[in-house]
Amino acid sequence: MATLSDARSVYGKGTPGPTCKRHNQIRKATAVAFELFGEFGTDLNLSLINRLTQADMAAAAARAGVNPPTTVDTRNAIKLLLRFYLTLGRLDLSGQNTMQVADQSLQEALAEVLGADRPTTAVNPLGLTVLLLPIDRQL
Repeated sequence: MATLSDARSVYGKGTPGPTCKRHNQIRKATAVAFELFGEFGTDLNLSLINRLTQADMAAAAARAGVNPPTTVDTRNAIKLLLRFYLTLGRLDLSGQNTMQVADQSLQEALAEVLGADRPTTAVNPLGLTVLLLPIDRQL
């Protein structure tokens, strides 16, 4: 089992409070999301992610050895990470769903792929890559 360091272990004395708070929030969200990902396995889907409750996340936090998420921001981060984990294994790494676009047409390219049913990337000449992930709009 990997251990994620808390802010006190990473930052020196005098580090601004908001930096430490954000670090610990990301640490907690990562631990809880990964615990839930392991629990759901191949059953993980967008509908399941959207139905997660505070109680579900608190139970996963206890199993992961972190405090339960108490803010909406942390709970949303957990759901976002789960959507990422769900999509990660389904990315088309062959480049088939990658669009090369010029800077001025990036907005048009994004509009074009907004209705995609699979992850799609748009890459501009400078290497800026935008990854579009399809999400369940039924919240």
